[in-house]
Amino acid sequence: MDPGEGQNGMCDDCVTGETKRQHREEKMERMEEGGTQFMNIRKNDIVTRYGGTVAAALVFVALMGGLIALMVWGLTVEPAEAPPLGLMLFLLAIPGVVIIGVLLALWQRIKQIRGGEEDAASKY
Repeated sequence: MDPGEGQNGMCDDCVTGETKRQHREEKMERMEEGGTQFMNIRKNDIVTRYGGTVAAALVFVALMGGLIALMVWGLTVEPAEAPPLGLMLFLLAIPGVVIIGVLLALWQRIKQIRGGEEDAASKY
């Protein structure tokens, strides 16, 4: 037998590690039989990622929508003093384009979460 070799030609650390793993699995099985439930942490992480992403996008879209509403209200209060129609449309289009950008970023982020890119990166 080589130095460090234990049972059946395996090193002592390998046998000990395997035994510890078996003990943990047996303990978890006994706990589950007793009514203990184990959570899937990755599932909670995904819900958290979706929640934060969607909440941030909704808040920003609401702010830009409010800005559009405020601009429309401001432009219609005194129609005689309103700027030309082209300028009004241009000013209203700016937050509209931002809303489209936020929704596109949200869509890309959801695709990224579904694809598991972060989970793959966390392995390294």
